[in-house]
Amino acid sequence: MFEKKGMIMVLVDPRRFAQRIGMLAVAGFAIFGFIFGQVASANDATAEQVYYSVSSGDTLWKIASEQAPNQDPRDFIAQLVELNKLTSDSVTPGQRLLLPNS
Repeated sequence: MFEKKGMIMVLVDPRRFAQRIGMLAVAGFAIFGFIFGQVASANDATAEQVYYSVSSGDTLWKIASEQAPNQDPRDFIAQLVELNKLTSDSVTPGQRLLLPNS
């Protein structure tokens, strides 16, 4: 509401002050929309995520053979491990695994 001119504070016209605040708000919303619009566009461009629910008796090799029969199971397993941040080669029933995009 005050504008500094040298060492003297001068009262600014309230309409001008409101106009400046309005312009700042519009600029802020535009920047916010641009940033998050880019994120939304990137997410829309990616393929739909498909999950696999591990059943009793499942192994990574069995899952790879079923889910990617035309691909080398070792490559598919490597992608599964990296994508799901697995720390071992064993899976437990009920575990959900994000499958690599084909």
